[in-house]
Amino acid sequence: MQPMKRTGRFGDERGITVIEVLIVVGVLATVSAMAVFGLRSARAAMRLNNSARVFAQNLERARLDAIRRHDSANVEFIDSNTYEITMDYTGSGVKTTRTYKLDSGVTLVDANGNAITDQFPYADFDWRGRTSECAMLFQLKNTQNDALKVQVAGSGDITVNNNVTSVPNITPGTVSPTADIAQNTVAVGTDTRLNLSPCSPSGGGGGGGGGGSAPGSGPVAAACSAGTLTASPQQVTIRRNGASTGTITATVTATGTLGASTESNLSLTAGGSPTFNGSSGGSVSYTVRSLNKTRGTFPVKFTFANCSPATVYVKVTN
Repeated sequence: MQPMKRTGRFGDERGITVIEVLIVVGVLATVSAMAVFGLRSARAAMRLNNSARVFAQNLERARLDAIRRHDSANVEFIDSNTYEITMDYTGSGVKTTRTYKLDSGVTLVDANGNAITDQFPYADFDWRGRTSECAMLFQLKNTQNDALKVQVAGSGDITVNNNVTSVPNITPGTVSPTADIAQNTVAVGTDTRLNLSPCSPSGGGGGGGGGGSAPGSGPVAAACSAGTLTASPQQVTIRRNGASTGTITATVTATGTLGASTESNLSLTAGGSPTFNGSSGGSVSYTVRSLNKTRGTFPVKFTFANCSPATVYVKVTN
């Protein structure tokens, strides 16, 4: 019996060449790399958006807490990835500080996208929900160099990625002194008025008071029916949280007791007795200190006998 003859040879069966394998591997590597890069970009964008939204929500929460308690609330970055919020978290009336972190890969940068090493931005809300700055910008950037801006206006309004670089000039209309004003409505008082509008070139920031012009360096004289009451300087600048102190000197020229009062975030310490028995009166130097992280401009009022208050302003900075 004859064996069957083969109709073909194994040598004629061609397989995949090395070049073809390399091409397929290259295509797969390129597609995989693009997929990985796209995934990383998407995750970085998601972390950036989440950090900006959560931060904006925390700002609004602090602002509402300040309004609710008729007090202040503070938000401040302590490094490029961490910020602190001081407010009443439990509703007990006691403020505490909690620390928050941005998502991984998200950092705080300046307006030009550069890293910040000191003087980190902050937002201090007063009892009206306003801030001591015309506009405070918080710019966040991820590892893909994408950025989002969270801005707090002087009015307390919070926006995300909507930078307001200037305040429009508004020309007020003419007010008639007879037709547009109620004749029986009279505003009385003798306190020195300080411009506390944060968007005014001479504005002093948050705190009490309002309107008028910024104080100078000379003494403040109160109107008195007997003797005199003066306090100097008109404005003192100190650093927050007790980092520095300032000195205010009050002088009277009659017999009586000198009174001094200020906001709850400041302390006043008299350097001598405020009671004067001699007819020539005397002077007392007061040391003023910031008790917390609240920044802004705050009044210190001195009273004596039959005098109207003499008001000095304390500007608390970073």
